[in-house]
Amino acid sequence: MSESNKNTTNQQNSCRAGSTGSSGNGTNGTNGSSTTSHHMDHVASHLGKAFGMIQVLRGTPLHAQLSETYLPAELCAKFGVSESDIYSGVNTPQLENVVFEVADLAKGHLDAAREFGHSKETPVPKETFPLFQSSFVCEVYLKELEKANFNVFDPRLDSKRLRAQISWKLLKTYFTKQKF
Repeated sequence: MSESNKNTTNQQNSCRAGSTGSSGNGTNGTNGSSTTSHHMDHVASHLGKAFGMIQVLRGTPLHAQLSETYLPAELCAKFGVSESDIYSGVNTPQLENVVFEVADLAKGHLDAAREFGHSKETPVPKETFPLFQSSFVCEVYLKELEKANFNVFDPRLDSKRLRAQISWKLLKTYFTKQKF
């Protein structure tokens, strides 16, 4: 395994490993509100990371038109994707691999946020639910991206089309009182 592969794997593993048990008891000699606050920070951190990665993927077609890219250079190098490959707006198997890696890491953070958010020991307070609705954007986009075989240039990933799915998911969740 090359050094860059090890670094990427270590980053992914450390994110996932840290997301499964690093919150501790959170009390540090204080009352339970500290635990809840620490727990909320942990959930929000994972959700923010997932949302940021999804935004990078969603923005790739527009950025490519502007001759810009925010895809991780290390992953692009790992799979042999050049900036000009991205700027061309043409999907390649190598680019799909880069997109898959970013999407997989985003999914790991989304799953970690949801796992912590649904914790029975320190549940996320109901009044903070609206803050976590961005998880629906992540979920819908990741599902559609997978259907598009990780082709970020696929027209099915058009924002207008996805907005309707996200709106439906939000309404359904609101009326069924489903958690994020």
